[in-house]
Amino acid sequence: MAHYFDNEFSSEETYTIADTIAGEALMLSTWPGMFSFKKFDEGTRCLLQEVAKSPMCQNMTNASVLDLCAGYGLVGTYIKKKWPACNVRLVEINERACQFARHNFINVGGSGENVLCVDARDWFVTNNDSFDVILVNPPFSAGKQLCFDLLHKAFDALNVWWELWFVVPTKKGAKSYAAYSKEYLGATEQLSLHKWFRVYRVCK
Repeated sequence: MAHYFDNEFSSEETYTIADTIAGEALMLSTWPGMFSFKKFDEGTRCLLQEVAKSPMCQNMTNASVLDLCAGYGLVGTYIKKKWPACNVRLVEINERACQFARHNFINVGGSGENVLCVDARDWFVTNNDSFDVILVNPPFSAGKQLCFDLLHKAFDALNVWWELWFVVPTKKGAKSYAAYSKEYLGATEQLSLHKWFRVYRVCK
């Protein structure tokens, strides 16, 4: 534990979220100041609920999966626990969030080396890997253009016939994200409307 909680903060300052998403019981460590540090974000929950019931994702036993803008690793940790044979990568720009993502991911059998603390926009330029499934709850506070850029780069990193999934709050321009995806990426499907969120899927 000490390896993941360095001198900047101690384990006594952390929160533990214990909850179940789509049949998977999860217990993740977070830190005050992180996005949704007291409870799992509802948008991410909606995304994972849709993924869990998707015919394609139910059969992705050995798929390569990217958790983009991973935060403390909810998406990647969920995927690794539900489909242990998946090759899951987590990418997050914030160093502190990465420490928690790494800790949470290792706790479900993942490799800490698969959690990368990088700016995804730069990483996509230099990374040669491609993925079967990419899941993202975009950083809306960073601005719409940055989020569009991330979606575009993520789509380019998809393997053919596989899927990019993203969730958008209805009040933060969900329709404009869907319009962008349809125009620049391809056929975009709105899977469902959960409360204040819309989940989209686009196939390459």
